[in-house]
This record gives sequence, structure tokens and C-alpha cells, in this order.
Amino acid sequence: MATYINGAKVLMLSQKGNYGTVETITGSKMASVTPTQYVAICEHDSGNSYYLFCCDEDMKVIYTSVCDSLKEANDNVQLCIGADEQIKWIPDEPIV
Repeated sequence: MATYINGAKVLMLSQKGNYGTVETITGSKMASVTPTQYVAICEHDSGNSYYLFCCDEDMKVIYTSVCDSLKEANDNVQLCIGADEQIKWIPDEPIV
């Protein structure tokens, strides 16, 4: 299991799954759609901000949401992945 993503400590990590897609625009203005395979809630050493990361199959971050609290990050998961998706965390309890 990843312990850090983009320099932020992983607090909660999903199992690999199909958690929707993220549309990105490249420099040429062409949109590409990348499947979200992992979702992570992380914090940097300062502990002042929490990050909700949507990641591809290689754990590369494809979407970031900055949150003021762990609760806010957890509440925003459904906004990130879509209301119809069910997240499966590893383990079932937070790593905090």
C-alpha cells in the first residue's frame, strides 16, 4: 500500500476499483478521460490541509481537492467519484 502520494501522507486509501472518470484538457485543448482507479485522503506534514486525490491505475494523481479537515475530505469523496459509486477502503478503518 502507498504510504505517500505527491509528498502527502496517506490516511485512507481505497481498494482498486472503477470510481468514475476525470476529464483533463491537455496543452492542445483536447480533452482526455482517465478512469479513477484509486481514491486517497492524505495530509502534508503541516497538518493544516487534507487532500482528496483521485488516481489512475499507476497511482498517478489525476484530480486533487484541498480540504480544511479530514471530515470535509471524507464528505467530498462522493463528489469526486460520483454518487452512485461505493468506495471500498483499505483497511476498513482509517490509517490515522
